[in-house]
Amino acid sequence: MLNSIKFFVKFRIKNFILNRRSKKNIEGWQCDNCVQRKTSGNKGRDFYVENVFQFDHNCRSLYEGYTDYFQSELFSKKDGIFLEAGFLRSVLMDGTGSEYDKAKAFFIDQYGPHYIPWINTNLVRLLNSKKFHLKHQEEKRVDRLIREITTNRITKYNNQKNRSISGGLGLNGVLVVEQAVDDWAVQFSKGNRKVFKKMLNDALQENPDCKVYVKLHPDSIDKKKKKKSYYSNVLEGRRIVLITEKVNPYQVFKYVDKVYCLSSMMGFEALLVGKEVHVYGGPCYAGWGLTIDKNKKLLQARTQKRTLQEVFYAIYIELQVYINNNGEVCEIEEFLNELKINLRKYNDEIGHIQ
Repeated sequence: MLNSIKFFVKFRIKNFILNRRSKKNIEGWQCDNCVQRKTSGNKGRDFYVENVFQFDHNCRSLYEGYTDYFQSELFSKKDGIFLEAGFLRSVLMDGTGSEYDKAKAFFIDQYGPHYIPWINTNLVRLLNSKKFHLKHQEEKRVDRLIREITTNRITKYNNQKNRSISGGLGLNGVLVVEQAVDDWAVQFSKGNRKVFKKMLNDALQENPDCKVYVKLHPDSIDKKKKKKSYYSNVLEGRRIVLITEKVNPYQVFKYVDKVYCLSSMMGFEALLVGKEVHVYGGPCYAGWGLTIDKNKKLLQARTQKRTLQEVFYAIYIELQVYINNNGEVCEIEEFLNELKINLRKYNDEIGHIQ
């Protein structure tokens, strides 16, 4: 099984990403329940694309209306590939199609999206396999990558502030992470206003001597988007501090010891810097013994205990594909180096971040 996964990821998907840039390969896209679908010629595979836009190497986008589609038997068959923008996506995401906006990292899976806990995805199959273990040099590679990512504070969108938060934060606090209201990663983790309220209440009750920082989702604080917030009725007080600025996650982590989240990838980023993470949903990094899982029912299919290095390797190396500035498939190390260069160039041109 492992060899077939590696072949699938390292050969077929990469070739698709490279070859689909030609106009010929774009023809034939269809929309099934708003899922953009492309049959991959004689390979007999369909590609289902999320959060990847037309200007991202001529791929198409999908928006909404596919809940029943993913809950159907489609992904229980070996006839599809799910493609999504990766966890280290780009400098920013503003919909302009600029060089800074293009997704150059892609998460891929033969069976379905990583954020639907009950799908037996390639990721779950890999981490559940008793044959999956890292060699010593693979562990060292992961350690180098984690240092590279955390030292340079590289995240999914990298145009958020790295400087100090207005007003400052005290040390030894607790972080509660909001997500976009009704986002699919929220819905498939059984998240709603009641669950987010419980997260905040648990953080307050379990840490009576700590400040609780509530990081609002960027969509919630973007006046142009006018999105709803799960914490719109929460008021700052003696113990609660609302973070209402678009700030890099690693800038916040240094002030906290614990992180409470539903299914946000900020939870995994917090693990990378040694924080205790409480998870209320079913993100792909939960259920492997690294997090304190509050909804174990969602994670019953995850049967193995895994190290941080193993989960990182599976998510960031084995099941993601990276593209360099020339549009060629590359290793994550080259992608990170180019992302840092692109970020410095962006800062010089725009001056939005210090």
